[in-house]
Amino acid sequence: MSDLYVILGVDRTVDAAALKRAWRDLARRLHPDRNPGDPSAGSRLAEVNAAYDVLSDPERRAQYDRYGADAASAFFDPSTAEPLAPAEQRGIRTGPVRARPVLHGADANVVLLLSALQASRGGVHTVEVEPDRVCDGCGGTGLRRTGRLCGKCERGVIKGLGSWRVQVPRGIASGQVLLATGRGHPGSGRGARSGDLRITVDVEPVYTTEGLDRVVRVPAEESVLAHGGVLEVQPPVGEAVRIRIKPQTRPGQRIRLRGKAEAGRDLLVELQSIPDAPIPVDVVRI
Repeated sequence: MSDLYVILGVDRTVDAAALKRAWRDLARRLHPDRNPGDPSAGSRLAEVNAAYDVLSDPERRAQYDRYGADAASAFFDPSTAEPLAPAEQRGIRTGPVRARPVLHGADANVVLLLSALQASRGGVHTVEVEPDRVCDGCGGTGLRRTGRLCGKCERGVIKGLGSWRVQVPRGIASGQVLLATGRGHPGSGRGARSGDLRITVDVEPVYTTEGLDRVVRVPAEESVLAHGGVLEVQPPVGEAVRIRIKPQTRPGQRIRLRGKAEAGRDLLVELQSIPDAPIPVDVVRI
């Protein structure tokens, strides 16, 4: 299995914010809608999403850093990560029996790329969350080196979360999150709950012209407008630009980015307010 940090193109010391930016950038570039002639785009996107699922969860990231590839599995159990003692290999238990720790399932994160028309109309869309994959712990055999059944997979295969259909509300904005409770990775141990499926919507920007300037409307969460923060804006040409939002910024306010549009024209960023809270939705497995 490839190193998860390498898959996302980040350093092992990356913070959560930079990790999310790297994931969203890769998810946007690898989305099958932007790569109609590349049949491998879907599988590479699923690999990127699977890597972000692990590294975006502090507990799973810490386990991955400590135990390596085995910890990337949604069924990873830290209590079995250490090599078995000789007595245990012979089936003899020594010492007190430890209760299996309860590990709640991790959230699954995907990006849904929409055109401006699709976002305005809403409707049903398909998201590819995570495909099935061969178990790294047993190499797809279903058996550990000790001859025991592998506890991390089903007959050598780790079941992915597959594809889901989601009902997208009309008029959804870029950056808003659709939340399907309990549709993420399963937990382990008695009473463990499954994680959530979080679908971040990415609407392709629409640029208009006013005189010599280009204008783009960018959504900003209510808390960012109220308390300040940083937003990432994609100009019509060149790399994305990060802009700082001052506290008590009003919706509709514009920020001028000089020379960031085509032919050196200015880009006017008009801020639109969106709710902070995710939108609860129901999803159906395909």
